[in-house]
Amino acid sequence: MEAVTFFALMSVFTQGCYEGWEDPIGPGPNGTGPSTPTPSAPSPPGPKPYVYILLTTVRLAEAALSSGTCFPPSDLKDFKNTEWTERLGAITTALTGITEKLVIKNVSINASDCTKLAGIQSEAVNTAPWLPDGAPQTDPLGRLTLHLKAVFWQGDPAATPPSQVSREDWTAFTDLKNKGIRSQSATYHVISGGGAGYFNLWSLALPKNVYKSGNPLNKIDPTSEGITARTEHIKKDTALLIQWITESFK
Repeated sequence: MEAVTFFALMSVFTQGCYEGWEDPIGPGPNGTGPSTPTPSAPSPPGPKPYVYILLTTVRLAEAALSSGTCFPPSDLKDFKNTEWTERLGAITTALTGITEKLVIKNVSINASDCTKLAGIQSEAVNTAPWLPDGAPQTDPLGRLTLHLKAVFWQGDPAATPPSQVSREDWTAFTDLKNKGIRSQSATYHVISGGGAGYFNLWSLALPKNVYKSGNPLNKIDPTSEGITARTEHIKKDTALLIQWITESFK
């Protein structure tokens, strides 16, 4: 009798514990046993911080590098031209990672213009520098449109930049702001060889928060070790530029 009573009590207890209980993980294969949790799909990446970047580059045309007036240290020609090309490539790749759309406008200064730099003035007053691409538009997410002016040069021409060149915003970006499009302008100079001419005066005319000087390579080393060091230098300099952009222009 006692054995029967004990068995009955255990049956009631067991039924009370498990009745209505469900495996929170769910059944395993074939409907038996607990399942292994299914990893959730990775979240899609968020929007890039900038909606549109116009990169305007200024450098000597390749033919002008052979001019004694434009580029006197002829032994530096190949090294510097390659450096500038590498810099542009590194900056382009980095900017692609932070903007939905990147438009590049290269301003090549010919030998006939390397002391006057009228080509820069022409671009400064250009009302549609992004052509043949479309103009920036208001972003539904409120992200910024940025104009980055990047100059790569050896020496500093003994000239004075026109007032339009020295302004924070060139004509096209002044127009964008007047239309209510969120936009800002930044200027980046990598000037090797020193000097206190056109580019120095340009930098001094700008608000400090919109101007950055890159770290020039003044020591030329054409050996394989020197070329490797140049690549590493450019990589670090580009990282500093992108850090400055993302921290300064929001």
